[in-house]
Amino acid sequence: MAEGNISVEEQLSCSVCLDLLSDPVTLPCGHSYCLRCIRDYWDQMGPAGGCFCPQCRRRFRVRPELNRSTVLAELVEKFRESRSSSNRGSAAPPEAEGVFCDVCSDGPRPAVRSCLVCLASYCETHLEPHFKSAAFRKHRLEPARGNLQARICAAHHRLYEFYCPADQRCVCYLCTVEEHKTHNPVPAETARAQREEDLVKQNRMTNQRIQRKEKECEDLKKAISTITSSADSACDETERMFRELLASIERRRVEVIGMLRAQEKTERRRAEEVLEQAELEITDLRTRNAELEMTLQTSDHIDFLQKYQSLTHPSWTEGFTRPPNYNVTFERVTQSVSKLQKSLENICSAEISNITEKIEDVFIFQWEEPKQKAPKPAAPLNPIPEPTTREDFLHYSCFLTLKSKPEHPNLRVCEGRRAVEWVGCDSSVNTWPQVLCREGLTGRCYWEVGRSGDGVCTIGLCHGSKWKGLSPAVGLGRDAESWGLDCYQLSYVFRHDNKSISFPAPKSPTRVGVYLDHRAGTVSFYSVSDTMTLIHRVHTKFTQPLYPALALWSNGWQIGEQSYFFTGHHLTSEKGDMYLKLLNL
Repeated sequence: MAEGNISVEEQLSCSVCLDLLSDPVTLPCGHSYCLRCIRDYWDQMGPAGGCFCPQCRRRFRVRPELNRSTVLAELVEKFRESRSSSNRGSAAPPEAEGVFCDVCSDGPRPAVRSCLVCLASYCETHLEPHFKSAAFRKHRLEPARGNLQARICAAHHRLYEFYCPADQRCVCYLCTVEEHKTHNPVPAETARAQREEDLVKQNRMTNQRIQRKEKECEDLKKAISTITSSADSACDETERMFRELLASIERRRVEVIGMLRAQEKTERRRAEEVLEQAELEITDLRTRNAELEMTLQTSDHIDFLQKYQSLTHPSWTEGFTRPPNYNVTFERVTQSVSKLQKSLENICSAEISNITEKIEDVFIFQWEEPKQKAPKPAAPLNPIPEPTTREDFLHYSCFLTLKSKPEHPNLRVCEGRRAVEWVGCDSSVNTWPQVLCREGLTGRCYWEVGRSGDGVCTIGLCHGSKWKGLSPAVGLGRDAESWGLDCYQLSYVFRHDNKSISFPAPKSPTRVGVYLDHRAGTVSFYSVSDTMTLIHRVHTKFTQPLYPALALWSNGWQIGEQSYFFTGHHLTSEKGDMYLKLLNL
């Protein structure tokens, strides 16, 4: 009932004074106004403003003749009478909950109506003057609501009834004919209808996105469950196969040990038999030798000859058909086992690299290098001074990892992708032995590289765009996209764009620190010991993330048609002759 009265009241209200129509007149466009209100409105606009409807903005060439609408006047009068009788016994509507009378002094009572002219809410008792007194007849009453000031224009103290799209705020009628008249304001109902369409679209899009996200969540839960169960199964199967491999190796160990002991027992038994026979023969020979000596000592010739005739002459036989091997050892067996050990280690290293790649190929989200936006011109700032002590540098330390499989066959990544070592001697490979880190760096970063063994290595950086895979055809520092520090035994050489600068090598250099200030465009190389000794600093401009890289190679290594020879000991194929490691800071 209340909602029906409200809609009728709105239809019977003047959009200029916002009250029920008084002496209503109807324009040719169909909209009705109070006779006095529409005349005052047109008079205020003046001849230059023209003559148009305040609601639909229809313009009239000449001012229409205004005649009183008798039927509409009777409807307004009947509505006033019905509203007066209904409001006297009406209870507070649901939206009036929590709104209290602004006049009650003996304790707040719930309000039943709010007056948009008085800007106050009233209970049934204090609402009576609005129905009895003619002074309140044109006051507009609405269901009780709070925060009435939010519905009133602060400049004109009139009810908001229009919406200004240009300023995106509600305005009153006088605002539409003054500062907002060129902004094409629309009635609040029209603006709400437009906004409702936008909200409906947003709601529909939000629901669709919720459905997509819910499906993504379900798929991710399934993927998590799948990868977990698959990992458990793979771990169990891997554990079983490694146990079988270890059991097989253990069986081979027992077999080899058994063969060693059996061969030892056989050869020892044969040697002991020959030894026993030789010892018996020595005893017999000593007895015969004693008899010979006694015969030789006989002085009587006849007695000597008789004793000589009684002596037996033994037949001499050699105990060994060929000279024995007195230096017999199982050293060649140990060497063969050592060779087997190294072969197994090389096979394991190669296969573990393949296994690592297969493990890394199992992913839910594939990592992609973020697209680089064009750098914005930086505001001039005071440069931050570079650290001076190692403790200061460690504030910018970063954790780096190498790519699991280098493109060069003589290199092997180990220690959890934190180190690279030289494991081969294939001089026919026509590429640079180098490996790239996985992380692209910006900002201020510091890392250290430790080296062991004799040989040559390079510590450097490169741009990620051209060097994304660290092309093995170009060495670090030998193009405009990379910077490298070649570390020799007696000297260091910094290279960039195939230009080089030489420096004497520090004493016992085993650790090199690299400090990058991407924004300032500086890269500094330090020899790290008890103090930080600057080797070289380069100033340039970086527009992309930089990827740390390491390279190491053998003496006399040939790249293409040109050979490179370096000082220091020649490297062999033995593991560990050259070793570079990203140190934990």
